[in-house]
Amino acid sequence: PWLPVSKTSPKQNTDPNTMECPNCGTWNPDDKKVCWRCQTPLPTPVEEKKRRKMPTIMGMSVWLFLLILVMLALPLLMGRCVSLPH
Repeated sequence: PWLPVSKTSPKQNTDPNTMECPNCGTWNPDDKKVCWRCQTPLPTPVEEKKRRKMPTIMGMSVWLFLLILVMLALPLLMGRCVSLPH
């Protein structure tokens, strides 16, 4: 069905992630480059950058695991150094 295009009050769509026409507000399928109703070029969707997942050991981040390991090992090493005979 043919629908008339309203040129008097176009809708302003500023969100590039929607597939609505910035001119007439008509929804368009994701694979379209121009609006099927008014032939206005459609904005291209912006992909969100995926955040890298931080490596973990037993549910803790690696730096936290290493910090705890050093804090546990340091007293043991310091105790051996102090108890050595002169």
